[in-house]
Amino acid sequence: VGSRAPAHLVVEAKPAAAAAAAARTARALEAALAGASAGTTVTVSSFDWRLLSVVRSALAGSRVRTAALGSVGAPAHLVLRGALDAGHHEAHLGLDALLRAPHAVRHARQLGVGVTAWTVNGREDLRRVAGWGVDAVITDDVVLARAVLQDLHCLQAMPAFTASYPARL
Repeated sequence: VGSRAPAHLVVEAKPAAAAAAAARTARALEAALAGASAGTTVTVSSFDWRLLSVVRSALAGSRVRTAALGSVGAPAHLVLRGALDAGHHEAHLGLDALLRAPHAVRHARQLGVGVTAWTVNGREDLRRVAGWGVDAVITDDVVLARAVLQDLHCLQAMPAFTASYPARL
């Protein structure tokens, strides 16, 4: 993982059915992320907040960050509260939640929690979330996101954007 320039890698850990599966996932992430270069920021996010707790414990002392991933329809304030209560570094909020509560980005910043918006595919939506000051976006259209963010001069302020499947570069 990451042997070149500094990067921000976001890994989504899929929900684990049982505690044993969560422990296996945490060990696999620890092994996979051990090779990340010093300049690479790694964030593990998941809809499964129980799994994130296991991952946080397994990766304690590492540079790996964790993020509470809010499900579709989850209110931004509940995801942010969950991230804060669990000690996560970030809240990954769905575009629908941010459209209902754009002030959540400002509140998260005041509380020291980063915000990633997902899944942001439209030109206007990309402009809107960039204007709110999100730290990153998750998109299916990396080419469009990069072009919009470059036009807005946001790539320096928001160096991280990730592609969800199917990304086409």
